[in-house]
Amino acid sequence: MSQLSVFALAVKQPDNAQVFSGSVGNVPASTSTPTLAPDQSGPVVTSISVSPSEVNPGETVTVTVTAEDQTGFGLANVQFTNPGGGSSFFSCTPSASSGVCSATGVAGYGDLQGVGTYVYLRMSLMDSLGNDSSGYTGNVSGFTYDVDDSGPQITLAHVSPSTGPIGTILEAWMITEDLAEVTQIRYVYQKPDGSQLTPCKFDSTQSSSPLSHISEIDIVH
Repeated sequence: MSQLSVFALAVKQPDNAQVFSGSVGNVPASTSTPTLAPDQSGPVVTSISVSPSEVNPGETVTVTVTAEDQTGFGLANVQFTNPGGGSSFFSCTPSASSGVCSATGVAGYGDLQGVGTYVYLRMSLMDSLGNDSSGYTGNVSGFTYDVDDSGPQITLAHVSPSTGPIGTILEAWMITEDLAEVTQIRYVYQKPDGSQLTPCKFDSTQSSSPLSHISEIDIVH
């Protein structure tokens, strides 16, 4: 019976030999991991809105910024020129998910003490990596801070009936207009003997409209 012999042959690869890289059978080909370019672009501001356009003392102004960026945001600063020629700022940080943030100010306090019109000047915004925005070139409305320094205007007053015996019930009402809400209306009547009837008062909380106050008051002589 003949014997089967097995020999192993070692072959030395030359130094300049080419190495095959590819897919052979079920052996996967070698792959390389793509390199992502770093974020070097600043945020893009898509809108800036101001609401409302006119405020009275104690009312709130809201400035809303909407922006886009792939890495997140730093602080947004929106600058207005105030009536005195100085600057008033609204600052907030946009949400990483929505890109939206809002800043508020109260008329008569902080940067909003000057009476008159506040005009948009510029804005600044960086992303979380420190890349600066190129600003915002769209239209941004300003707002006006108005102070009511005049009394209410009485547009109509009525008392009925105009005459009557003792015990007659009088119906009285009045309409006034004013920038701010009227807090009280006083009715004063003069008696035939020259004395005054005790003033009657109307509390504005009884009216749902801030500009038109109508009251029906019963007055007994």
